This record gives sequence, C-alpha cells and structure tokens, in this order.
Amino acid sequence: MDDQSTQLNQEIPTIGAEAHFYGYLIGLSVGGTPGDSDQHDLNLYATFEYNGIRSVWLVPDSELFEILCPHLCGMAWYRKNAPDDFGYNKLWIEFKNGKWSADLP
Repeated sequence: MDDQSTQLNQEIPTIGAEAHFYGYLIGLSVGGTPGDSDQHDLNLYATFEYNGIRSVWLVPDSELFEILCPHLCGMAWYRKNAPDDFGYNKLWIEFKNGKWSADLP
C-alpha cells in the first residue's frame, strides 16, 4: 500500500466492535471511496447518512460487508418506494461473541 492510501485510511474511521448507530446505510464500495481513482485501494467502505450529513467508514472485513449488503438493498427499496418509512431502518452494528451483526434496535 502506498503512502497516499495509508494516509487516506488513517483519516477514515473503521467500524468498531461496540454496538453503534452510524446513520442510514446508503452505499457500499470495494476498493476506493466514491469519486476516488486509486486503483490499488483494496479496502471495503460503507457510506452512511444522518441528518443530511454523510460519512464514510472502513468496513473491517468481508463478513460484515456481506451482512450489510442486503440492508443496503432494503434501504434502496424504502427510499424509492416508501420514503415515509425510510427512517425506521436504523441499523445497530456490533461485533459480539465472535460474530458481526447489523440489526434493528
């Protein structure tokens, strides 16, 4: 990994083990944040939105990334088809007993 990628990763926080609400999941990406042209970035990213503010987080492993994928599909459906119910999908992400979970409270 080059110095620029290392610097970028130090600026982007990583999703942690303690139960936390990061915002509404609005994006997942493999290798690069949205708009980034670094072809050597092999990290996984999740983009969240809350109160009009977007934040990007490093996803620590592929297990959590896989768990988040169906939630992103659900968020897309709600935003398009039932925007009044969009705010009810508050995912709390945590790593407990050796496993990731992303569940509604």
